[in-house]
Amino acid sequence: MKQWSFPTVSPAAAAAAAVFFLSAAAVAAVVEHTFVVSQMNMTHLCKETPVAVVNGQLPGPVIEVTEGDSVVVHVVNKSPYNITIHWHGVKLRLNCWADGVPMITQCPILPNNNFTYRFTVAEQEGTLFWHAHVAALRGTLHGALIIRPRHSYPFPKPHKEIPIIIGDWWQIVTN
Repeated sequence: MKQWSFPTVSPAAAAAAAVFFLSAAAVAAVVEHTFVVSQMNMTHLCKETPVAVVNGQLPGPVIEVTEGDSVVVHVVNKSPYNITIHWHGVKLRLNCWADGVPMITQCPILPNNNFTYRFTVAEQEGTLFWHAHVAALRGTLHGALIIRPRHSYPFPKPHKEIPIIIGDWWQIVTN
C-alpha cells in the first residue's frame, strides 16, 4: 500500500502565510444599507406628483465601498410598484442572479415584500450608480455607487468629492 507524505512547511513560512491571509481578510469590510422604497408627493412642473423614492430622498443614498468589500443592501418595498435594483457597471461575479433585471435574473420585489442583495466589488474601482430596473421608476430610484481603490490613488487625494447624479423626469404619471 502506498503511503502519502505531505511537504513540510517551516514555522516562519506558516506564520507569514497566516499574517498575509488574516491581514487581507481584515482589510475587506461588509458595507450594509437598508433601502426603504416608498412613495411621496413632490412638485414637478408646478404639479404635485407621487414619486417613488429610497429612504425619503431623491436621488437615493450614496453607497461608498472600497475595492474588495462586500455589499449588503436590504430592500424594503413599501411602494405600490414591483421593483428591482440594478447595480449598473458592477461586475457581479458568481452571483449574477442579483443583477436586478426583473423576470430575467430575478423576480421583482413585490409591494410589502423585502429582498436582500449581496455582492462583492472585486477588481474594479470608480464611480458607478444603482437604479431601479423598471422604466418608469429609473428617473427617481437611483443613486451613486462609489468604489474606492484598495490601495492609494495614482494622484493626490481630492480635497472634496461631490457625486452628481442626473435623472430624467417625465410628464407622465407613473401610477
